[in-house]
This record gives sequence, structure tokens and C-alpha cells, in this order.
Amino acid sequence: MVILFIFEILPLLEINNIEINNLKWDISTSNYGNIFPSILEYNSEYINPENINNKISLFDLRNKFKTFVLGDDFTKLSKLFFKYFTIPKELEFNIGQL
Repeated sequence: MVILFIFEILPLLEINNIEINNLKWDISTSNYGNIFPSILEYNSEYINPENINNKISLFDLRNKFKTFVLGDDFTKLSKLFFKYFTIPKELEFNIGQL
């Protein structure tokens, strides 16, 4: 569900010109703990975590703007996702070992 929520929010940020460099993705799950930075990392080209000073809840964003339903344009979704986030090198390495 976490990835689904992120995919619903990213187009909203793009369309509404919300400065993503000011957003902190503070997402924690009961099974995986904090998503950032153990599961996902910020793409440092677009987000400097040290400049982040605003907190907007995912719930508030989803309620404030019309959310998007995932479509079948996985290339576009992938580009949008990896524009802002990366997979930690340690996780990529571990996946490659499977």
C-alpha cells in the first residue's frame, strides 16, 4: 500500500508544482519500519534531505487534491518514481544475491 500511496501522490506534486524538495516522506510501517532510508532513499538530484523543513501528512495531501489511479503506463510511472527516489545500494545488492 505504501508504494501505491506514493504513486498516487507524485502526480499531484508534479501537476500542482509543489516543491518536493521541501517535503519529508516520513512513512513507517508495522512490518518494515521506516521506509526512508532503509527501503527507499531520496534521489539527491531532486531532494536534499537537509533542506527539508515542511511536514505535510500523506493523509492531508490525499484529501486536498484529487488522487490518481495507477494506469498501465508503467514507463511513465517508473520515470516519475525514480525522478525522486532511489533504491538503497545495500538493498539492490541483497536482491541481486537471491
